[in-house]
Amino acid sequence: MPEGALPAPNLPNAPDLPGLTGAPLIAPPSPGTPQAALPPAVPERVKPDWMPRQSATLDVLFKADGAVSRVTAAVGDRLTEGTLRIRVGACVVRPPDMPPDAAVYLSVRRNDSGHELFRGWLIRSEPGAAVVGDAAVTFRLIGCS
Repeated sequence: MPEGALPAPNLPNAPDLPGLTGAPLIAPPSPGTPQAALPPAVPERVKPDWMPRQSATLDVLFKADGAVSRVTAAVGDRLTEGTLRIRVGACVVRPPDMPPDAAVYLSVRRNDSGHELFRGWLIRSEPGAAVVGDAAVTFRLIGCS
């Protein structure tokens, strides 16, 4: 994700996720901000837009032979697929009273150089929004559990 870019709408900021650090992507109000300018507090009875889960399931496509494998990784885990090293930062789902969907926060690096190829959210309902992979391997989110 480019420096200063925001995560997908209604998804947690990366610094709020376990094991991820950094400055907030949306700056908090300054101490001198009048109270009238602040958004109203969210009532306790309102359900969150996304609920955290413990693991992500991804389909991995190996382009050389068209083989597909399914892998599951716990939040915080790192896994290696082909030439890529993938870290799962978070996996979230919609509450039962909303249309089903899942999203995963990933960091993808090349094994050989350590160069970061991707860092951000993949949303199951919008697989074309972010193509993740390289010339040999791509993957997509199947779900969170």
